[in-house]
Amino acid sequence: MINVLPGVTFDIQNDQALVYNGGQRPTFNNAGTVTESAGAGTSRIDMIFNNTGTLNLRAGTFQINSGGSSSGPFQVQAGATLNFSVDTYTFAATATVANAGAVRFSSGTVTVNGAFSGAGSVTVNGGTATFAGAYTATGPVTLSSGNLIFNAPNGVSLPTFTQSNGTLDGAATVTVNGALSWSGGTMSGSGRTVAQWPADPRRPGQVPGQAHPGHCVWRDVVGRQSHRDKHRRRDQRAAGRHLRHSE
Repeated sequence: MINVLPGVTFDIQNDQALVYNGGQRPTFNNAGTVTESAGAGTSRIDMIFNNTGTLNLRAGTFQINSGGSSSGPFQVQAGATLNFSVDTYTFAATATVANAGAVRFSSGTVTVNGAFSGAGSVTVNGGTATFAGAYTATGPVTLSSGNLIFNAPNGVSLPTFTQSNGTLDGAATVTVNGALSWSGGTMSGSGRTVAQWPADPRRPGQVPGQAHPGHCVWRDVVGRQSHRDKHRRRDQRAAGRHLRHSE
């Protein structure tokens, strides 16, 4: 067991690993500050990582492998990466994640009940990532495998969204203000996905970004018609593969 007490800083200054080799899984309890200030590779924690203090990532990749929980802030600075490869990790409603770098979900189940913000990228390539608190992040989102669930109470606004596989799910309205590329996978749940486009002057009464519950609505890249599709898999071919709000 490692306990970082209030007022204490645990600084990772190169790429290291806290390895679990069997027996009862140990616990890393942070009530102070854990920071990674140097290193270009990956530092991983195979211990259960419980945070009531602050995690401040300034360099390299910090990988949580063994689950845990957080009620305090996670800060991912530009140039740093936080990677979840866990069993189960839960952020309480009081926890915050400020992402200016990159956050990746590779395996396991991660539930963010607190606020998630920042201009960094979000990638889901395995497991299940659920955002149940306020989601005000402004970075690009990529889903290539696994499950991405948005239950944010006030909806979600994304600059770009790319889905090549996996499942986009949840009850929230997901508005994509820039490019939306959907080449594989599934969209499901009671929410809706809205792809923005300008109003078509040839169609009186049409408004930008129309959407209907349970549907993904967009305009194809050749700019000829609007398409609607239930939240289920749709193979995109030829001109319809890349969906852009400006077309």
